[in-house]
Amino acid sequence: MVITRKSLKKNVLDRICHEMLYLSRTNVTGKVPYGISRRLILDNQIENPCLTRDKMNFHYRKYKKLPENVGVQGTNIADTHSSVIDDATPILVDASMGE
Repeated sequence: MVITRKSLKKNVLDRICHEMLYLSRTNVTGKVPYGISRRLILDNQIENPCLTRDKMNFHYRKYKKLPENVGVQGTNIADTHSSVIDDATPILVDASMGE
């Protein structure tokens, strides 16, 4: 299986949006807490240097509308969402790409 740059970028954005959605559902007001987007961008710019607030917000709006993320307020989506890649997941690289 070949992991492309585009799929890696999507996985990073999915992981960020998963955390934002979890925080918004566990927050009393139901909104993403103030300052979280800045912290998440700074924490993830090493993996994805072209990450911006606009890209993150656009992906978050799309991510919230996915069928597996639409649910009852306050549900724990960590148990129901399986497409987020764990940090320890190895990345397979196709050897023929360098030729």
